[in-house]
Amino acid sequence: MESTKATKAKKYPRTIKATVKQIQSGDYIILANKNKNGNVVEYPLYLANINAPKVGTPQREEEPYAYDAKKWLMERISGEKAE
Repeated sequence: MESTKATKAKKYPRTIKATVKQIQSGDYIILANKNKNGNVVEYPLYLANINAPKVGTPQREEEPYAYDAKKWLMERISGEKAE
């Protein structure tokens, strides 16, 4: 039996100061910062108007140039501060 309740989306602040923690692909990154309690909070972020090749997974074959796109982005923003 399926639930008819809608799932609530996480609410993120409109503006954050964070560090680039991880590059998932050429168009998807993870930002991280510490909240008031000192806990690390991660913010998944897709880059607007960017459609990079998909990185492979056990369920999906890697698209051509996916690693190159990810590497290119890593070289430019890895560890950088973002706002």
